[in-house]
Amino acid sequence: MISIRTKTMLLMGTVFLCLFIAVGISTYFIMLQSFSQVETQLMSHNLERANAAMNAELSDLLKTVGDWAPWDETYTFLQDGNPSYIQKNLAVQTISNLDLDLILYMSSDGKIIYARQLNKAHQRLDPLSSSISSVFIHTPRLYHFASSKGQCLGLLRLPGSIMLIAAQPVLHNDWSGPIHGGLIMGRLLDTDEIQKIETLVNLPVTVYPSNTALPERLSPIFDRLRGTTRQLIQARDAQTILGFTRINDISGQPALFMQVEAPRTVLAKGKETIGLVLLFFSFSGLLCGFLILWQLDGLVLKRLTSMNHEVGRVGASNDLSTRINASPVGMAPDELDGLIKAVNNMLTALEEAHYQLIEQEALRESEERYRALVELSRSAVFLLRDSLWTYANQAGVVLLGMPSREALLGLSFLSFLPEENRERMERCLDDAQQGVLLPPIQQMLLRHDGSLVATEMIAGPFLYQGEACVQLIVQDITERMSAESAIQEYQTRLRALASTLTLVEEAERKRIAVDLHDNVGQTLVATRLMLGAIKDTISDPVVVGRIEQVRELLEQGIDWSRTLTVDLSPPILRERGFVESVHWIAQQVQQRHDLPVSVTVYGEPRALPVNTGNLLFRAVRELLFNIVKHAQASTALVEIRWVDEKLLIKVEDNGQGFTVTDEQQSVSSGFGLFNISERLQVLNGTFTIDSTPEHGTSITMTIPLATSEE
Repeated sequence: MISIRTKTMLLMGTVFLCLFIAVGISTYFIMLQSFSQVETQLMSHNLERANAAMNAELSDLLKTVGDWAPWDETYTFLQDGNPSYIQKNLAVQTISNLDLDLILYMSSDGKIIYARQLNKAHQRLDPLSSSISSVFIHTPRLYHFASSKGQCLGLLRLPGSIMLIAAQPVLHNDWSGPIHGGLIMGRLLDTDEIQKIETLVNLPVTVYPSNTALPERLSPIFDRLRGTTRQLIQARDAQTILGFTRINDISGQPALFMQVEAPRTVLAKGKETIGLVLLFFSFSGLLCGFLILWQLDGLVLKRLTSMNHEVGRVGASNDLSTRINASPVGMAPDELDGLIKAVNNMLTALEEAHYQLIEQEALRESEERYRALVELSRSAVFLLRDSLWTYANQAGVVLLGMPSREALLGLSFLSFLPEENRERMERCLDDAQQGVLLPPIQQMLLRHDGSLVATEMIAGPFLYQGEACVQLIVQDITERMSAESAIQEYQTRLRALASTLTLVEEAERKRIAVDLHDNVGQTLVATRLMLGAIKDTISDPVVVGRIEQVRELLEQGIDWSRTLTVDLSPPILRERGFVESVHWIAQQVQQRHDLPVSVTVYGEPRALPVNTGNLLFRAVRELLFNIVKHAQASTALVEIRWVDEKLLIKVEDNGQGFTVTDEQQSVSSGFGLFNISERLQVLNGTFTIDSTPEHGTSITMTIPLATSEE
């Protein structure tokens, strides 16, 4: 099997080869044709330059004629043929210096007045031959001028040669006439003259006079030039191109054919350029092909190969959670990313379908296990859909006293409720069906026989057979409610007993305090007085000293009995009320234990019942003694706030503090705080603790005044 990479390389190589051949052929023919056209145009320009060089020679000859013809001496000579003019002006050296091969003076009627031809070999002037003279005589344009500005310029075919001819009418110096004839000067188109043209053109030039024998190989070209074609250009070989042009004589007949030879540098340069273009195209094509293959390999082929491996890996793993890795980080998303995403989406869909099948199977097994578990449950389990019984276990059938399960299914749950509770339970069921898990609800249910049963039910959403339902778990709490009622009765009796014990305790404290004051205290005082009287009757100093010691001990006992009497039942509490008693206990703590205690009262104080005042006073005293024993505090604070129908008492210190959770545990074990908490419960009061290690402790007691008065 051929890989995609190999197929791609073969395809790109074939495309590049075909493109190279097509571009090479089209470039060769198009560019070569263009260079050929440029070469032809350049040769045409060279022919024009050769013609221009020929015309430049004629113009130079015409200039010489123009210097001699409008001259009084020439005008006189043309009329009288004065020999002195010839001797003076027409010497051999003069003709040679003017680069002339012929000079001829003719009258207007065609008579030759003077004519000489330069013999360069012998440096002399020879008379014209009859054949040459006949040519001039039979060419009226050379001597018959219609005006003073007339002139004749061109080539003249002579027997065996071609001559450059310039003729102009002979006039006075001021170009006045009348015209009696003309001056004709000629210059043979010989090798020297052709050399001048070659020098001007800078190319080899060959002249073929039309009145001489022409090369046989050029006959087709000359035949075409004799027609309407003025120029003809053709390649001689791969290195040389030839240009031919026809030059007519003064009569309009072909005088000569000029050949210009030039190297084919343009075509050679064109071929070199084509080669360079093809070489550059080849290099560029190979480079582009390499870059394309490199990019294609990196962006597509390698990723396809990697994707193929990834797909194989996913297939071999048998794990539907496996995904094909995405493109490298930083690469812009493309179609392959879309393909990878589509494959991953397909795997995700397969995974979801697989897990759905698993979930459905697990759900079916779960429903079976649920049904088996529910059937064995001692609690009543119901499923409701739109408030209708959909399922009930055997315990539920027994709870409702139904004859069978089938008799219950399809009935409305609300019909088993007392009418006053139906609306509330309907709202609860709606909330449960919306996904809300309801807390335990105590509800009376009507049994099939019309009797009521006390139940506690929990409701929540449930999916049963693919549909949303409400699951209801119901327990018969008749026995539990009876037990709770008994417990509440016991607690009420215990609180009443605690209140009674508190009152009995306070009464007993008062009785003991009275006994201490009236009996023990008075007895001690009387004893001290009697000892004082006895001391006055005894003169023995030793006995007197012993009696004084006994009196001091009795004084201490009297002080202790008074202190104990005040501690058991402070008179200030009965005489001045709760607030003043708090001030008094604060002073006592500061005096006895050196702990400054400040008391702050907010609001208008109200009179408290005696028992309530006693209970709160002893709670404050207990808390202050706890600060002295445990807090290691330097100051303490008691705040009393009368707020509406509540009394708030806060006892605060700046001691070492503790963690509240730990103290909350100690409240149940520490008798002092536990005793305070229990006493406050008699008054329906609350007891809160706020403490942080190293930041002191704050204990707040809140007592409803109305309840305390009751």
